[in-house]
Parts: sequence; C-alpha cells; structure tokens
Amino acid sequence: MQYPKSPIVPVVESLHGVDVTDNYRWLEKDNASVAKWTAAQNEIVANTLERTTTHSRYQDEIEQLLAIDVQSAPSVRAGRYFFTAQQADQDQDVLYYQDGLDGEPVALVDPNKITIDSGKSTSLHYYSASPEGRYVSYGLMVEGHEMSSLIVRDIKENKELVSLPFHRSPAQWLPDETGFYHFQFPDPSDVPDGEAFYHVKVYSYSLVAHTDKKVFGDGFHKETSFGCSISPDGGQIIISSSRGWRSNDLYIGDTKTHQFRPLIKGYDATFGAVQLRDSIVISTNYNAPNKRFLAAPYDAMPARIEDWHEIIEESADAVVGWTVTSEYIIVEYLHNVASRVKLFTYDGAFVSDIALPALSSIGSIHANRRESEFFYSFGNFLASQAIYRFNPETMAGELFREPQRSLDQKEYEAKQEWYESKDGTSVPMFIIRKKNLAKSASNKVLLYGYGGFKNSETPGLMLSWLPFIERGGTFVIANIRGGGEFGRTWHEGGVGANKQNGFDDFICAAEYLVDKGYTSPPHLAIMGGSNGGLLVAACMVQRPELFGAVVCRVPLTDMVRFPKFLMASRWTEEYGDPSIKKEFNNILKWSPYHNIKQDVHYPPILIMTGIHDNRVAPLHARKFAAALQATSKTNPVFLYTDTKIGHGGGRGRSHVADNVATILTFLEHSI
Repeated sequence: MQYPKSPIVPVVESLHGVDVTDNYRWLEKDNASVAKWTAAQNEIVANTLERTTTHSRYQDEIEQLLAIDVQSAPSVRAGRYFFTAQQADQDQDVLYYQDGLDGEPVALVDPNKITIDSGKSTSLHYYSASPEGRYVSYGLMVEGHEMSSLIVRDIKENKELVSLPFHRSPAQWLPDETGFYHFQFPDPSDVPDGEAFYHVKVYSYSLVAHTDKKVFGDGFHKETSFGCSISPDGGQIIISSSRGWRSNDLYIGDTKTHQFRPLIKGYDATFGAVQLRDSIVISTNYNAPNKRFLAAPYDAMPARIEDWHEIIEESADAVVGWTVTSEYIIVEYLHNVASRVKLFTYDGAFVSDIALPALSSIGSIHANRRESEFFYSFGNFLASQAIYRFNPETMAGELFREPQRSLDQKEYEAKQEWYESKDGTSVPMFIIRKKNLAKSASNKVLLYGYGGFKNSETPGLMLSWLPFIERGGTFVIANIRGGGEFGRTWHEGGVGANKQNGFDDFICAAEYLVDKGYTSPPHLAIMGGSNGGLLVAACMVQRPELFGAVVCRVPLTDMVRFPKFLMASRWTEEYGDPSIKKEFNNILKWSPYHNIKQDVHYPPILIMTGIHDNRVAPLHARKFAAALQATSKTNPVFLYTDTKIGHGGGRGRSHVADNVATILTFLEHSI
C-alpha cells in the first residue's frame, strides 16, 4: 500500500536519564502540511473501504436497524414531563416537554432543524429543567465540539433568556427558580494555549436581577473540576472539588453570602452529597471500596467523617449510581456486571428491590427529591431500552414504553463466562452470538474492552453490530480491571502502576476465546476507543501474533507526552505522571508509540480519530499510524480522521451507520 510520505525527523529528549526518540513530533502540529497528510490518509480509507459495495451494503443495513422511534425516560417537574425522543426518520434526539402523563408533546429544541439551517451537524449536549418546570437549560454540541453555550429558555414565554459561553454541563437550579449555579470555563483568549478546558469556576446567575457572579473556584489548581448540590429550601449549597477520580473534597456555604467552609476535606476517597429536608446523605468509598451511605442532620454535622452515621452499609456489590425521590433513596448496584436496584427510606431502611430481567442494565433513573414518582429504563443484549414508571401508590414499576427492537431469544444468545487472568484474577466477559453457531477456529470474533476511569461495560442491545453477528460473528465484551464493575478495588487494580493488569486481562480474554474454540488468532479482532483505544494499541504491540485485526478509535498512544495536550493532564492519576521518574519508567514499558518494533509482523489496523476531539488530541492517532506505516511491510495501516466529529459524542444515526460500516468493511477483509 502506498502511504503518504511521513518524514522521520528525530527529536531526542533525555527524560530521567533515558534518551527517548520521537520521530514524528511534526505530526503534533495542526498546520497545512499535516492537514494535507491527513487528507491523503483519508483518501486511502475512502478508496479501499468506503467507496465499496461492501460498505454500502453494511451502511444500508445499519440505517434500517437504527430506524426506530426511541424515547428517553421522562424527568418530572411539578406535573410537567421532560424527555428526549427521536423518530425513525430523524438523525438526532429532540428535547420535548408535555403537561401531564397524557399531555401533547411540545418540541423545545430540535437539533435536526438546527443542522439543516446551519449546515453543521448539531446535537443536544445536555439539559436540565427547573424545579417547577418553568425553565429549561441546555447546550448544543456542534460537529463534536464539547464546549458549548449554556442556554436558558423560558417555556411559558417561549423565549431565550440567557446564553452563557464556554460550558460543558447544564444549570443547577435554585428551588424557587429565581436563579441557578453553573460551571463556566474561561474564554480561550484569556488563558495560555491548551488550557481552555481548565480554570473552570462556579458562578451564580440571578434571573431576577439578571446578574452573574463568580462565587467559588479561585485559588484552586487549574485542573480542578466542580459539582454542586443545593438544599431543598435553597439556603445552602455543597460544592464538590476534584482533580481526578480517586478523591474529592466537599465545601458547604450559604447561598446568600457565599461564604464557604470545608465539610469533608483531605480524605483519599470519593464523596457524593445530596441535601434532604433535615439531613445530608453522602455516598462514599471511604473504608468501603464498594461504597456505603452516611448521614448527618444540618444542625449537628460532625467535623470528622468517622463520626457520620452509617445508614446503608457496604454491599458485596458495587454501587454505581444513586438518586432520591421525595421519600426514598434509590441505589443501583452491579452484581456480576448486571444491574440491581434497591429502594431505601431516608434513614436507610430497606424497602424493596426493583425487578429487572437477568443480564440487564439500567439505562437511566430519572427522579428528584420533590416528586414521589420516578421513571427508569433498562435493556440487555437482546432488547432495547424499556421505560417503566414507578407508581408510588402501588409501589411497583409499570411499563411506560416497550422496547422498540428485540431479538429472538431462540435465534440469539447472550451469556457470561469467566476466565483467569495472568495473576490468577477471575474476570468476566459477555459473549453475544447466534444460538446455533458451532464453535470453530474459523469463526470471526470481535473482542471489545475499555478498562479505565471507573467506567463499567454493562449489557445493552448493540444494533449497529447486528450485521456482524448475523454473518456468523461473535461479539465479546471483556470487563477488565480499570473499570468500575467491582468497585474501587477493581478500578485501582488496573490504573497507574497497575495499568498492565488491564492489558493482561484483555490478552487473557483473547487467549481464552482461542483456547475454548470460539476462534483462532487470524479471525480474532480487537476494538476499543479512547482509553480502550490505548488498550488495543498496547495489546497489539505486546502480542501482535494473537490478533487478526485491530480497530483503534480515538486512542492515546504517546504516553510520554500525553499530559501536554488538551485536558489530558487530569489523567495522570489514571496512567501515571511521566514527569515523575518511577512513573515514567512504568509508562515507558507499555506506551504503544514507544514500543513499536521494526522486525515485528503487526496485524491489519484501522485507526480512527476526530478532528474536533477536545479530549484525546488527534496527534496520538497520527503519530501511531505513521510509526506503524514505516514498520508494517505486509498488512495495511489505515488512518481515518473524521472531519465532522470530536471524541465521538453527538453523532447522528447516519454518521454512526457510516462509521460502523467502515469498521465492518475493514473486518470483512481482515479476519
């Protein structure tokens, strides 16, 4: 294959006494020559994969599979219901509200129309409705950009009230709807290059006085991020501050004076707070890797976390989410990577379980402390999301919206199997395939993984990948360490100095699939995105003979320089800090870009990135591709840079279909 010329321009740096050579530093720049090089790489993908009958066939199939009416679980605000919905012929979700359960839906924000009018792909980024349903705040993602304006709309008057630039999250409303708190990033021109996603501050906006005031955030490290909880009477606010995923501090203050004091500070643990009528409830993994719940009254809050009252003890299953209604605390656990949901009273007494089918996962639970009813959605590998309404009168979930796409359980199967990793750890995987498919070394298998940032890979219908399964393929998800499937211990077992454990887990998953006769290395592909892109890149470099193909999406690959770009310096807690000698030495052992060998036969690889990626800089994909193209003598190295997306959020149905069709075309010719 004739690749674009990629000049080797060595840059040698001595880092902690080690000479590190970077041959493609020039691909870190966003200039005309790099743009030309990128366009030439895209042309190879277009000619080889996209402009083919195979791609067209896959794209048509996927578009037909995705062409269904879908709706999110509603959020209730004083008898007004807010939800997103997408008709079969629409590309993006539309934000609606309706008055009453049987009311007529009214479209509030239609990104499909905005896309047509602007000529730029637009999606709903986030939204929040005010407590009485009078206002809604929302942001729009344009061509994948994750920074947007926070817009506040008056539903009653049908007009836009506020538009605040540089946001990534919705308004946090005061109970009386007189204003809201928000988290605003700086104008990029006011901070050093590359720091636009840092320096966030907490502001208070008054809809009465039409004023906006910074109230918190000065003096914190530039990488600090914030969240907040407001008391039911609107008198107090709790602000959470954190620089990573391992720990955070809580500060409590008055909403009139904005004088704050530490509530919980300096612990190596995470704390999530919700203010109720008479007390504050906190979820924490302090002395409880799977999390427990503590409480204290407003008038007697202890100075030490050890003196808070435990209301819900730690379970053998990890807590992955929780919320409250006017009467209950709703807690979602993961039991062997499937959801379990339990109701507790405010004082921690168990009320009931919410029934869910086996191997199912919660999509969302929409509840708030002013309402007794709530909605929740769940799905599994054989059915799309069903929506249920919890009826407080009957204390039971009632079907509100049926799944819009289900697979015949006589024809397909989804099962969980466990395997042993390199150090003896037992790791689960999900296997989805046609039920009558006999095991064979010639079967095609696509193994997916993530393993980072406490994210859990739970069951869900993968419509886009059904054409692969229909043709005899097997889709496998390995729940490797670094994720959140089994609590803090599972997460920390695959990050930092332990990052190699996650790679070993994934490699052992591949070996298990081969040993058990599901496939053989020439027919085994691996796929991952973002941290999962790093995963498959590292595993390919470490064990190239084990895989027949690699799909590497929006990856990190140069782990010596990763903290220097975009928001990535926040991730040193996850990967290690290259500026620290001991951590640098560990990173250098597995950094994919630095472990490519000249005399190794690497499998075919499709590397995909987005030009507007605000999280993982596209330079990682470019440098990795160039290094592999200089090394690989037989198998293709494809690099595709999508010019209409960022890290992946905001893609419409047509874009998803096109993207997956490219991957399936690549796999059809590779394994």
